[in-house]
Amino acid sequence: MANPAVPFAADLHRWQTRAEGQFFERKSAFDRSTGRPKHRKAADVAWDVVETLAAMAKADGGELAVGIEDDGTITGVPHGG
Repeated sequence: MANPAVPFAADLHRWQTRAEGQFFERKSAFDRSTGRPKHRKAADVAWDVVETLAAMAKADGGELAVGIEDDGTITGVPHGG
């Protein structure tokens, strides 16, 4: 049986290293404007996702990776337990 994590690992590496542009965007769930990262409100992250997906839908499509910083660092998306 094939390892299902292998294709995901390739996608993850691509999302971490690909340059952002018209067809690819990363969105963080953290606010780093104060120097100390803090969780952004879920509504603010959702709005960024909506805006990006709407723009991509009007163009020729694309990929959106949420929870990966602009430098490719994986930070995830915090959620309540």
